[in-house]
Amino acid sequence: MNLLDALRGLIRRWYIVVPGLVLAAAASIFVWIDTPPDYERSASLLLLPGQGVLPEGATNQYLYMGGLGPVADVVTRAVGGEGLVQAYREDGAEIDIARDASGTGPLMVVTVRATSERAAVDILDAVAEQAVVTLDQLQAEQGVRPADRVTMTTIAVAQESEILQRSRLVATGTIGLGVALVTLILASVIDGVLIRRRRPRRGKGEEPSGTLAPEDDPDQDADGDDDDPRLLGDERGDEWAPMWADEDRHERPRPDSRSSEATTRQRVPEPAGRVDDRP
Repeated sequence: MNLLDALRGLIRRWYIVVPGLVLAAAASIFVWIDTPPDYERSASLLLLPGQGVLPEGATNQYLYMGGLGPVADVVTRAVGGEGLVQAYREDGAEIDIARDASGTGPLMVVTVRATSERAAVDILDAVAEQAVVTLDQLQAEQGVRPADRVTMTTIAVAQESEILQRSRLVATGTIGLGVALVTLILASVIDGVLIRRRRPRRGKGEEPSGTLAPEDDPDQDADGDDDDPRLLGDERGDEWAPMWADEDRHERPRPDSRSSEATTRQRVPEPAGRVDDRP
C-alpha cells in the first residue's frame, strides 16, 4: 500500500477520521488549560570574608574575596543536599544551586522553577535562608570564631518570574498527536478489513482472480460449445477449419450429379481377361 492508497482509505473512512481529529483537538485544548506553565525565578548570593580575617585597618570586604571560591563550592554541595531542598523537589519544584560560571568571584546562583509565581517566590526565599544557615553551621562545626566566619548576602533577586511554556507545549502536543495518530491507524485498519470482506473469496478448484469461470464466460453456451466463428470447424471434416473455408466452399458451384455418375463409371477399370461379346 502506497501513500495514495492510504489517503484514499482515510477519505473513505471520513466518519472515523473527522471525529477522531476533533477529539484530538479537544484533548489538546483540555491539556493546555489543565497544565499550568512553569514560573522560574533566580537569586544571586555572594560570600564575604569575616571582619576578623581582614588586615588591620581594612574595612572593604569586597577587596578580599579571592580565596572564597572553594568555600562557595562547599556551600553549594551542602545546600543542595539539605532536607528542605529535597522536600521541595519531591513536591514537583525544580531547584538548581550552582556557582556563577560567568564571574570569578564567590557567587552562587539559586534558580527555582515552580508551577505558580507565588510558589516560586516562597521557595526561592526559603532556599536562600537555608544557604545562610548551612554556611553558619559548617563554620560552627569547625570551631571558627564568629568574627572570622564567612558571611553570605543576597545581591540580586529577580523581580518577576519568567513564564516557561515548554512543559505545557510538550504535554499538549503529546496528547494531541497521540490521539490523532491512533485515529489514523484505526481508520486505515478498518478500511483494510472492510475491503477484504468485500472481495469474493476463491474456493477450492475455482479459477484464479482475473479469469472467468466457464459458467461465467459469455462466449460459451450452456452446453460448453464456443460460439466464436473463428473456431468453428468445417462440416467437410476438416478439423479446426476456419469459417471462411466453409464460405468458399459454398461459393464454388457444385458439379451435376449425373455428370459425376458418368465420370465415376468412366473411371471404373475393366476386369482383366474380359472378352468383348458384342457383335
